Amino acid sequence: MRRWRRPYGMEYGLAGSVQVLAITGVGTLFAVIDLLAGAHRFGFYVPAWVLTGLALRAALVGVYVSPTAIRIRRFWRTYTVPWTEVAGIDTAPRGWSGHETIRVTRRGWAFITTPIRRGPAGAWRPAMFASQRGDLATRVLPPREFEQLMKVLTTAWHDAAPAAPR
Repeated sequence: MRRWRRPYGMEYGLAGSVQVLAITGVGTLFAVIDLLAGAHRFGFYVPAWVLTGLALRAALVGVYVSPTAIRIRRFWRTYTVPWTEVAGIDTAPRGWSGHETIRVTRRGWAFITTPIRRGPAGAWRPAMFASQRGDLATRVLPPREFEQLMKVLTTAWHDAAPAAPR
């Protein structure tokens, strides 16, 4: 069984997801109370449950590493690439902001961009501005944590690469 881990802190970019989960959690609590009390306003709470599901999915967005593969989880799609199929890991500018993102190049395929971006330098806090946080489908890391993540990914990739025959 593979053990997946997120090689960076969970606090970066999760502020929006946590807010949505808190609001929809209260809505779900009201729905349960209403249903137990006999009020059948089930359709009223369906949007809250849909938002809860979307917020949970947004909270899982990111990059995961195991000894045998890398998993890139975007909002609507997940890619799992075995380390033996990874041809390279590098950074590239992304979007109008020009912030760097991590790219994983797969042998025989085009590259896969991760939902991880390098944040601006300077006094940066995870919940400071929406433009720095990104959206629910992006994780913006401070420059130092971004570099540490790149180091962890390249180290895991090189450690998993089979030794060349002599």
